[in-house]
Amino acid sequence: SYNGFSAKVGFLGVHVFHESNDGDADVEAKSIMQEANIKYETSGVSFTAGRQELALEWMQDYHEAYIAEISAIENTSILLGYSDKIAFADSDGFNKFNGKKGIYVADVIYTGLYDFEFNPYYYNAPDLGELYGMKARYFMDDIEFEAQYAASKEDTN
Repeated sequence: SYNGFSAKVGFLGVHVFHESNDGDADVEAKSIMQEANIKYETSGVSFTAGRQELALEWMQDYHEAYIAEISAIENTSILLGYSDKIAFADSDGFNKFNGKKGIYVADVIYTGLYDFEFNPYYYNAPDLGELYGMKARYFMDDIEFEAQYAASKEDTN
C-alpha cells in the first residue's frame, strides 16, 4: 500500500493428475487470473477497479467490476458498483454479463440500532430487469435471526 493505493493479483491453477482416456479431462486453460485490481482507500471511502471477489446478496464470486464503498456516515456502509463480466472456469476466464450492458448495484447496511442490521439493496441490469429487497438481522449471543424480502421486475422485451 502506498498513499492509499494498493494492487492485488491472484491466479487459480488447474492440473489434471489422471485421465482414463486421453482427452477425458479437457482443460483448455491451465490457469485463470481471478483477481487483478487496483484499490484507492481513504478514511470513509474506497474505490476498487478490476477483477475482484464480491460477496453481495445477489452478486457473488469473481467479477470485473468497479466498486465504491462509503463508510463516512456513522453506522452505515454504502456500496455502489457496476460489473460487466463474471468469472467462469473455462478458456475465456471471464464472460460478459447481460451483453455489454452489465449490472449496477446499490447496497446499504445500517447497524445503528443495538443488535440489529438492516440491508436494503437494488440491482439493475438494463434491458434485463431489476431486483430489490431488504434484509434484517437480529444478533442475540450466538444466535442470528434473519428476515428477508426480495422482489424482481423482469423486462419483457
